[in-house]
Amino acid sequence: MPGRDTTKTKDRLEDLTLYEQIQVATHPESYGKIFTKTLGGSRQIACSVLGQLSEIRNKVFHFRDELTLEELDSVLAARVWLHRKMAIAS
Repeated sequence: MPGRDTTKTKDRLEDLTLYEQIQVATHPESYGKIFTKTLGGSRQIACSVLGQLSEIRNKVFHFRDELTLEELDSVLAARVWLHRKMAIAS
């Protein structure tokens, strides 16, 4: 993307895009060492749930498309899943 420095190192999780955060959380090594405690034992489920969020987010913010009822249900289900995982982990 013109004018965007993609080579700059991002030191904080908050500086990452949603896609980048998902990549960090679901990377096999970091998932096993860090995120299993919060997101559960199935990395595949986490990849599926979080990957859908990234795709839906891109559709809304980049292409300005409206959500289908199925996509809205996916977002709401992901929210419930994340809240449940966070509650169990704490």
